Amino acid sequence: MEVLALLADGKSNAEISALTGAKIATVEKHIENIYPKLGVNNRTDAAIWFYKREIAKLKNAGGRRKR
Repeated sequence: MEVLALLADGKSNAEISALTGAKIATVEKHIENIYPKLGVNNRTDAAIWFYKREIAKLKNAGGRRKR
């Protein structure tokens, strides 16, 4: 989830590597493994999946603002 969150934040593999302390090859492998688990094919779709999940969590927690 940490790698996915950083990916969704627009971080490059090198930035994710630096932030997590993992080697770039490890980050690349994590991302490669994330795609089939989420049923997506690319970074953009993975980021969208992540943010949809976060929005759903907020809604379920009563995080909606009243207008």
